[in-house]
Amino acid sequence: MWRSGGSDGETFMQLQAQAVLKQVTSLFPYEAPIGEPSLQTEGAHISAMLIARLQKRVSIAGAKITSFDLVDLSYAPEIASAMLVRQQASALVDARKLIVQAAVEMTHQAVEDLEAKSGKPMSTEMRERTCSNLLTVVCSSEAVTPTLPVGN
Repeated sequence: MWRSGGSDGETFMQLQAQAVLKQVTSLFPYEAPIGEPSLQTEGAHISAMLIARLQKRVSIAGAKITSFDLVDLSYAPEIASAMLVRQQASALVDARKLIVQAAVEMTHQAVEDLEAKSGKPMSTEMRERTCSNLLTVVCSSEAVTPTLPVGN
């Protein structure tokens, strides 16, 4: 077992571990579409690769590698910032898609309920206006101010 003690062995191990870490992590993107390998999703596989590659490099020193876990990655500030912006944009798009899907379902159900309660179908114009108003209210991120038509 390798112990930290400031020796040449420690320096050798650190250099080898850093080299292997850079080599293996460069094979994977930080994140990828579902079903594709990435640093976020392949922890066990990456750890096994790290162990195998490091073992190959340090066996000459008589070391036995039992674990090598990827626990933290640091990126240059400009890359980290761009990644954060991308993640936030993706989350916003996903949230908006969910809101719109729910709004369409709610609007469809509301129009059907209004027609069922009145016992007669709405005119095309009334249906369009109702759908437009409901979708605007449900999808809006701002408070809605109700308005009423007051004329012919």
